[in-house]
Amino acid sequence: ENTWSYLTSFHVEDEFVYFIRHLTYSFRLEYYEYSEFVIVNIADSDNPQVVSETNIGDHGMASEYIFTLVDFQNHIAFISSNGLLKAYSTWNREWPRHVVSFEGVNRFESMSILNNYIFVSDYNELLSFDSAGLLSAPYAPPPPLPTAISLSAYPNPFNASVTVSFDLPRSMPVSLQVFDLSGRLVETLVENTEYSGKQSIVWNTRDIVSGVYMLKLETTEGNSKFQRVTLVK
Repeated sequence: ENTWSYLTSFHVEDEFVYFIRHLTYSFRLEYYEYSEFVIVNIADSDNPQVVSETNIGDHGMASEYIFTLVDFQNHIAFISSNGLLKAYSTWNREWPRHVVSFEGVNRFESMSILNNYIFVSDYNELLSFDSAGLLSAPYAPPPPLPTAISLSAYPNPFNASVTVSFDLPRSMPVSLQVFDLSGRLVETLVENTEYSGKQSIVWNTRDIVSGVYMLKLETTEGNSKFQRVTLVK
């Protein structure tokens, strides 16, 4: 797997930098693209700390390039290449929350904020959106992030398929593989950069014989977790 990244827009406020990072990675001769909204604490300029990394576009061949990013009253709004104006609440910088998306008549090209109004232009006209509804939206505290990686499977024992779940304290490259008891690799379920929090994947075992298997979750930082599962057909 090879990964490339670059910044498309950024905003500085107090001791924090907000920016959009666009990533492209290759996996098994296919190229995939996605975008992240990243917040960095620069209070200590010699040792900046990443506060959060939020996926703002779906994984896949269709990417979202971000043209403009602006800040208004603990919210960040930006324009994506697919004609969407999106807004995220940054009341809790560790867990930015998507609050709303507006679809443009064509594709938005530029954006500005005045008082509670968001002004955007597309190819043909100038549009305005009242952001008062965003500022009054109720805020729900996010679930706490895990402090270490974890791995689980349910149900176990299982018959035809099993849901494999893992938790990550932050975004990182991981691999999730299945081995038999002789140590032979049976299948690779995940080999990708995954986001913080809980992730799940279903392992379908239609062509797998009954037996005991070992799931292995491994990060590029050298951490690993194992989970023993039993397939009964």
